[in-house]
Amino acid sequence: TVKMASSDEYDYNCPVCCEIFKTPVLLSCSHSVCKECLQQFWRTKKTQECPVCRRRSSKKFPPTNLICSLHSEKLKLFCLEDKQPVCLVCRDSKQHDNHKFRPISEAVSSYKVGQILLCRTRFFFFLLRNIACLRPMLSFSVAEKLIIPFAFFQMDYCNALPVGVSKSSLNKLRYLQNSAARILTGARVGDCITPILEPLLWLPVSCHIYFKILMLKYKAFHDFAPQYLANLLTPYTRIL
Repeated sequence: TVKMASSDEYDYNCPVCCEIFKTPVLLSCSHSVCKECLQQFWRTKKTQECPVCRRRSSKKFPPTNLICSLHSEKLKLFCLEDKQPVCLVCRDSKQHDNHKFRPISEAVSSYKVGQILLCRTRFFFFLLRNIACLRPMLSFSVAEKLIIPFAFFQMDYCNALPVGVSKSSLNKLRYLQNSAARILTGARVGDCITPILEPLLWLPVSCHIYFKILMLKYKAFHDFAPQYLANLLTPYTRIL
């Protein structure tokens, strides 16, 4: 764990960018900030003060705060259950029995994707609630024209980003798709979703994401996509 403030509370988000710490540094006032965020803040303010308490820092280059306060070991992993960075000793301790871990760099990437999905799905649910109020007055074809473009735009946006993210992040998109299908067809919340999606020809969220990526690869290989995408692909040759 990382000691963040004099109140002995623990937090793992940078107070400037509000994301999981990336190379945090420890200021003399005991607040931690991402190194890059701090340098940008100092360049903007033209003074070496803490972004949280405005206390002036005595060091131009604050020390890196990537050391576990319990074991004095470097923090290399991120516990997916406890949502906190841990060292190798923490990983093997009883407190983290049967927990899953990721390298901190991977956890930061997944966290950012999760935040993007959360923001986009919140906006779409707001639209869905308004459409649900109008649904009794709309025919199926009109409701379909309203719902489908919004639903699939959310799933198609930056297709490659959701690949490999946690199930909890994908569940946001899955819940979005299921809600859209139920509003469109008039199905109840407790009804099984598979028979509802099949007549609509809607793929499950995870399959839809991979389908769009495979379509993009196909277009790149056959000159239906920008050349820079084709240059990123390496043809696979099976060795017998």
